[in-house]
Amino acid sequence: MPKRKIIVTQNDFRIPKRLFFDESTNSLAPSSNLDDLRNELKHAEVVDVNGVPSDAVTMNSTVRLRDPTTGEPAIYTLVYPDEADIRRNRLSILAPIGTAIFGFRVGDEVRWPTPNGWRKKNPSRIGPAPA
Repeated sequence: MPKRKIIVTQNDFRIPKRLFFDESTNSLAPSSNLDDLRNELKHAEVVDVNGVPSDAVTMNSTVRLRDPTTGEPAIYTLVYPDEADIRRNRLSILAPIGTAIFGFRVGDEVRWPTPNGWRKKNPSRIGPAPA
C-alpha cells in the first residue's frame, strides 16, 4: 500500500527541514524522531498557504484527538520544539504524536509508536492556535 501524502504549507515544509541541521535539536530529540519527520516530509504534498485545506493539521493548529477505543479526547497545539510545553498542551512536531498528526486531516486515523506499542487516534476538530 503506498504511503499517504501529508499536506503541508511551503513554510511548514522549509522550517522543519532546518531542524535536521540544528545542533540543539539534534542533541535533544532522538534521531528516530527526526527520521520519522524526514520520512513524512518526503511524502508531503507542498501547497501555498492559501491552498491548504482548512481541516489539515499544520504548524500552530489546535487539534482535538479522539481515541477510537475509549472515545477519550485530548487537545494539543502543534508547535516547534522550542515552543513545546506539554503542561500547556503545546506538542512538539518532533514528539512521535506530533509527527504523526502533522499534515493529516480531520477524520484521518493517525498512528504513532509508544513504548507499549502503537497508538491510534482520530483528529476530530482543528482550529487556529489560541492567542
